[in-house]
Amino acid sequence: MQYAFDAEGVSVAAGSIGEGSAKAELPMPDMHIFLEEKAGWDVLGADGLERYARFSRDGGYEGKVEEWMRGHASNPT
Repeated sequence: MQYAFDAEGVSVAAGSIGEGSAKAELPMPDMHIFLEEKAGWDVLGADGLERYARFSRDGGYEGKVEEWMRGHASNPT
């Protein structure tokens, strides 16, 4: 998925990738986000990647989303 507020980045839901049907090299993650919503039985291995309960603070996504929403909010008449 490519977000309107981040034209340079693409996000992929890992569960949507069918490894057996991939015709190219699979993308590798560079961080884990939304861990506050992770199922209790889902255990992440020690992969050395940064982990965030929500969006990455370093990426500034929350601020980008809020800014985009302010710019695209409908004006009540």
